Amino acid sequence: DQPWGDGKPLRQLFREKYGAEPWADRVVFAGGVSEDDLAAAYASCDVFCLPSRYESFGLVFVEAMAFGKPVVGCAVGGMTEIIRDNENGFLAY
Repeated sequence: DQPWGDGKPLRQLFREKYGAEPWADRVVFAGGVSEDDLAAAYASCDVFCLPSRYESFGLVFVEAMAFGKPVVGCAVGGMTEIIRDNENGFLAY
């Protein structure tokens, strides 16, 4: 858990703000995972979404696409090099 904002880990900030929401238990902060666990996560997801403020290349989108998953990212940095909006994924502006 890396400190975020006021020094609290993002996991803690998320739980404080959204923990009572009915969907909050479906959000997982997995931390570091093995290659096998990562492959299993890609294989089992329906959509890969990474709402990042900046990605220098966007390798994780390429990995998700290799598993045939639709991807959603933000229109910044390297994500725009990988995702062609409404063609091979969606970009949030």
